[in-house]
Amino acid sequence: MRTIAIDFDGVIHTYKGWRDGLLDVPIPGMKEFIMMLQTRGAEVVVFSTREAPIIEAWLELHNFPRLEVTNEKLKRFSVFIDDRNMLFHPDFVADVMGRELYAHEVMRFEPHWRA
Repeated sequence: MRTIAIDFDGVIHTYKGWRDGLLDVPIPGMKEFIMMLQTRGAEVVVFSTREAPIIEAWLELHNFPRLEVTNEKLKRFSVFIDDRNMLFHPDFVADVMGRELYAHEVMRFEPHWRA
């Protein structure tokens, strides 16, 4: 079984920066995407630095399936879905040109809600 860690801020709910912890509406289609992963046999876990009870109440309010919420990077995670993530492969840093290009991309990266 694959365990998919999905970030809360900016991935499950619409996020526009911290704004005193204000929670926005769900990202359109995210609930259905999570349910699709579950029907394909994946365990979906919400990964966030927010307090679990706050996220659990928000998920229930918006009729999401019951999901585990954690702030720990667990060994069982197969994949992370995050708005502040960049793909990494060792080939990206294997030579000088690759390191230059990858460093450039890392330094200019912005999450979708900030771009």
